[in-house]
Amino acid sequence: MPQHLRDAAQRRHQQATERTTTALARLSAAGAAISFASVAREANVSTDFLYRHPQLRQRIQTMRTTNGRHRDTASAEDSAPVTGSAAVRALSAH
Repeated sequence: MPQHLRDAAQRRHQQATERTTTALARLSAAGAAISFASVAREANVSTDFLYRHPQLRQRIQTMRTTNGRHRDTASAEDSAPVTGSAAVRALSAH
C-alpha cells in the first residue's frame, strides 16, 4: 500500500477516535444514556469501529455503568463478539 494511502487511513482513524471521545464527553455532560449505539450515532462512526478498539470499548462500558444507568442484567451489547458486523450482532440479539 502506498504511503499516502496509509497516511490517509491513519488520519481517518485519528479523526474517528477524536469524534468518539468528544461524543462521550457530550453524552456524559448531558446525562444521556451511554451505549454503543448512542455513541456511534453521536460520533458518526460505526458500532464495529467502537467494538474493534479495545480502549474505546472499555471506556464506553465503564461510562455506561457509572453514568447512573447501571444495568443488573447483561445486554445484547455486552455479549456481542469483538469481531463481526453490526448487522450480525443485531440479528443475533433477537
